[in-house]
Amino acid sequence: MRNIHMLVLVLAVHAACWAGLGPPVPRSDDRVYLDVARSIGDGSYQINESPKNRRYTVILPALLITRLTGMPRAAALWALACSLATILLLYRWLSRGDAGIAVMAAALLSLNIVQVIYSTVLFPDIIVSLFMFCVAWCVFRRSDGYMPAGQGVLFFITGFFAKEIILLMLPFLLYVWLRDAMQKRHQAFWSLFFGGLVISYAAISAILYRITGDALFIVRSVEAMHNEVFVPHLSGMALWSRLTWEPLAWLLAQPGYVFLVILAIPGLFMMRKGPARFWKAYLLWMAAACWWGTTSLERFAPVLLYDRMWMPLLVPLCVAAAYGLEGLRHGKAGKRLGFLYAGLFAAAGIVWPLFLSLKMSFVFLAVAVLFLAGSRSGMFDHEGKPLARALPLLPYAATTVYFILMNTNH
Repeated sequence: MRNIHMLVLVLAVHAACWAGLGPPVPRSDDRVYLDVARSIGDGSYQINESPKNRRYTVILPALLITRLTGMPRAAALWALACSLATILLLYRWLSRGDAGIAVMAAALLSLNIVQVIYSTVLFPDIIVSLFMFCVAWCVFRRSDGYMPAGQGVLFFITGFFAKEIILLMLPFLLYVWLRDAMQKRHQAFWSLFFGGLVISYAAISAILYRITGDALFIVRSVEAMHNEVFVPHLSGMALWSRLTWEPLAWLLAQPGYVFLVILAIPGLFMMRKGPARFWKAYLLWMAAACWWGTTSLERFAPVLLYDRMWMPLLVPLCVAAAYGLEGLRHGKAGKRLGFLYAGLFAAAGIVWPLFLSLKMSFVFLAVAVLFLAGSRSGMFDHEGKPLARALPLLPYAATTVYFILMNTNH
């Protein structure tokens, strides 16, 4: 029951952060989706090659909310609903294994500034992240047979109509399938899952062919997106940098990711058995897809280094970070982990001012002091001290509050 109360508190904190950013201000993408929703509502809708024109998982709920409220700005409530659903499902599904990990992961996600910011605008990234997490959960439950396979197909197709970036999940899905195939396990799940995806793609292509006369309309329209969004042609040292150190440097420069990356690095070494191994594989494969994957079949067009483009990493990063924080309770090993975190955050505090904000360096140094003091005193070994688990979250939450006060999305 205590964990349920904590979940309610986590959801309330996320809603409060959302409210703290004030009324959402429409951006370019919001206006595009609202214009398409308006055209569907008045019967003037016509399909075209822009993928934004067919992101029905974004557009149709926006149309419904706009009709119910009479306020176009209220359409952003769909993004908030998806964000809250992600946090709720993250807790509910992980709590079947470890309720403590579930609460910590949900708290990390609810306090993440990227998650908060994009829950206030009608961008597809937070929506597709929800459905990608749902697909991953269905794959995790693949031993249950046909039901999760059918649900996985539904979630995948629904996510595809939110944003095509869900296709970056395919390497992870193929990896899990190959492991199962080598061990001759879960054949019923994979037959139905991949068969359902092929049938769904064929049906969608047939419908679009009837409308447009182009059997490859989906492929061509995804490629057409690169004519709308500037994706530079990389070569030489620029290509080498993008494939090697640049994404990591970018992640460490993002306030919404750097905390999670530092906390997740030791956490990955603790995710060795049981459900943790699955979520570890999910994180590593999704990180590889964002790092080295391409959004075009015609040329190498890497995922842009924008915070919203990497949002599919947030959920597995929060899970890995939760395992890292949970390791603080393990006696002497927990103390050594606390000292490691103190060193990592101190290094971040020293390096950040050389390239980025001096203000954030004080936050990192404060976190380093917290981990050092907590490890020396044993306060993180929270048997009988339930509030001690929340201590490492305080500076993380303070960072989120700081950016809310700065109104970073207005």
